[in-house]
Amino acid sequence: MPKGDHLSELNKKRRKNYVGQKFGKLTVLSDDGMNNKSHAYKCLCDCGNIRGNVNGYELKRGHINSCGCSYPKGHFKPGKTKEEYHEHVKRCLLEKRNIVGECWEWTAQLDDKGYGRRTFTIDGKKAKRPVHQTAYRLWKGEISKGLHVCHTCDNPKCFNPDHLWLGTAKDNLQDMIAKGRSTIRKGQDGGKSKLKNEDVLEIRKMYSEGVSMASMGRKYNVTTACIDSICKRKNWKHI
Repeated sequence: MPKGDHLSELNKKRRKNYVGQKFGKLTVLSDDGMNNKSHAYKCLCDCGNIRGNVNGYELKRGHINSCGCSYPKGHFKPGKTKEEYHEHVKRCLLEKRNIVGECWEWTAQLDDKGYGRRTFTIDGKKAKRPVHQTAYRLWKGEISKGLHVCHTCDNPKCFNPDHLWLGTAKDNLQDMIAKGRSTIRKGQDGGKSKLKNEDVLEIRKMYSEGVSMASMGRKYNVTTACIDSICKRKNWKHI
C-alpha cells in the first residue's frame, strides 16, 4: 500500500456514514467527493431537487438544510420570510442607535465620511451598506435607480427615517449649497486659477470691444479656449 493511503483508509473507516439520514429537508443519497477538505454528499430535498457537493460538516451542524428552496428571495437565512428578516434588521438598527435631539445616531461602524455601515441583504446579495440607506428601505420603501438618500438634519450618523428624503445628485448638491455646507470654491478662490475677478471682467470688456481671443490669451497666459469660455460665460458664471 502506498505511503499515506493507510491513513486515508483509516479515516474512511472512522468517518460516520450519513447515507440514508435526513438533515432538515435533505436526505443523504450517496458520497460526492470532497468539499473544502470535508467529505461531501449528494442529497435529495423534500421539494424533489437533488443537491450535490454538500459539505458534510455544514450538513451535520444544520448550516445547510435544503436545496435552497428555504431561502426566500432577498434573504440569506432559512426559515424566515423577507418581511421577518426586515423586522429583524430594524431591531438590530434600533439597538445601535443613540438618540441626540431628534436624530438617531449610529453607534457602530462608520466609514471615512462618517456614515454608518452595516451588512444588509438585497435580492440575495449580502453586502455592507450605508445605514441611512438601509433605514430608508426598511421604513419608507425602495430607492429608485439614480436617486440618493439625503438628510434634512445634515448629520451623516443619523438614520431617523423622518430625516431622510430621496433626491438626485443635483438635488443633494443644491441642498448642500443652500445650507452653506458646500466646499466648492469658484473663480479666484479655487486655488488653481491664473486669473482674478478683475481680469475676467476686463477680458469680457475687451471682447465686447473686438479684441481677439488669441491676443487676450497671450496677455493673460491662458489658452484661447479658456478665453472663449469666459467670454461666452461657460466659465466664471458667478461674476
